[in-house]
Amino acid sequence: MEREELIKLYLADRSKLYQDWLAEIDKVEADSEVVLYSSRTDKSPDEEGTKRFKRYFEVNQKVIQRKVCRKYLQIREESTNVGIIIAAVSDALGTGGYATATILVTERYLDKLCVKQYE
Repeated sequence: MEREELIKLYLADRSKLYQDWLAEIDKVEADSEVVLYSSRTDKSPDEEGTKRFKRYFEVNQKVIQRKVCRKYLQIREESTNVGIIIAAVSDALGTGGYATATILVTERYLDKLCVKQYE
């Protein structure tokens, strides 16, 4: 699936967004043999994903800030198209993590993190 199609899918389907993010973070944890963001529960992907993403963000916010904030604030001034903003954030992260970028933008994590940095 192409980037634009995947971003549109994530914007339309929050459950799919968190399901894909959880699958990716579970893969990272399996590869590293370290559980960083807690284990799976019987909660829905939205509930579990929201909880685990908050933890992921707490652990990684300095790295995200360093990698993403300048580009995020620049692209946000240039475009109001959320798909373009998400793609730019994903590029800045350097991971191809469209689910991560979508959550960071749509859940306003970057608004709080990046604006605070440049106040």
